[in-house]
Amino acid sequence: MRALAESPRHISVKAKEDYLTTHVRSFESPLRASTSIFFSRNRDDISSKAKELLLKLKRISNFSSNWDSYGAEKPSETAISKATSFILKNRQGELPLYFLAPSPNGEILIELKCGLVSVEVFFMPDGSLEYVQFKNDEVVEQGLLDYQDQKLFEIFD
Repeated sequence: MRALAESPRHISVKAKEDYLTTHVRSFESPLRASTSIFFSRNRDDISSKAKELLLKLKRISNFSSNWDSYGAEKPSETAISKATSFILKNRQGELPLYFLAPSPNGEILIELKCGLVSVEVFFMPDGSLEYVQFKNDEVVEQGLLDYQDQKLFEIFD
């Protein structure tokens, strides 16, 4: 079971069997009887950095237009939603979450950082993702990301 929590991409067959044995749930539906298998995660499974960024994102979601007194747009609900999903998908430290901030055009910025390598991921109001990769404070690469893209994992592998 410890292996499951520490390394979600590399789970032994034994760990899966142990987890399923202890976490199988049955429930009755008013429409039909059903047995479902699902994985329940405790809130304790969330890294302290992910918790910190989620709390900051919640505060940012309450910002109104002109939040910076220079005419900044209100953070986009779409950008906030996408950033929240991103943090939750990486809540156990799969990617090195580092920093989060609103941007003046309604975007949400999440920075990932490990050593001299960092990536700024911008969650745009239209739902798209843009990124800029740095090494030693120099731009290495920039472009668009797909939500299913493994690029970020490759950068920090």
